[in-house]
Amino acid sequence: ATVAVHYAANAEAAKATVTSIEAGGGQAFPVRAPFDGTLSSVTTLFKELDKGLTALGRPSTIDILVNNAAISPRGTIEDTSEATYDEVFAIDAKTPFFTLQSALPRMPDGGRIINISSQTSLIGFPGVAAYSMAKGALDILTKVAAKHLAPRNITVNAVLPGIADTDMNASWLRGNAEARESD
Repeated sequence: ATVAVHYAANAEAAKATVTSIEAGGGQAFPVRAPFDGTLSSVTTLFKELDKGLTALGRPSTIDILVNNAAISPRGTIEDTSEATYDEVFAIDAKTPFFTLQSALPRMPDGGRIINISSQTSLIGFPGVAAYSMAKGALDILTKVAAKHLAPRNITVNAVLPGIADTDMNASWLRGNAEARESD
């Protein structure tokens, strides 16, 4: 597979991922396109994707889409402002919807879509209320898309990991033995 490594800001991590894929015999390229919850940011993603594919002499098809965009600001129901709520839903639910929509014309029958959700959509975690709700919306998108795309033999699944040591969780997880133990 040729892998487009999408990233918003961490060019070093994207380059390391590309290098790792290439070291394993694969082909990859970075695609910088920060998501801000607007359709124009998804459009930018696909323009940058096309540039990378063209540079490699590859067609603009997508066999596998991994929807992994998310932010997870901490906050209970009482602590979550309208602006934070809107931003979480724009990036964690709206962006995956329109990314999937934009990918479908490029995806051949038999393609694959993998949405990265979270266990927070199944288990109540009061400290990430808006995030948990948005991931619940992504779970429903997964079910709707799976039924809708079944005639094209496109599978749609969600992966619901637990807490992971990512940049998104670094501020409260890294260096916090108590948080790591509860993880």
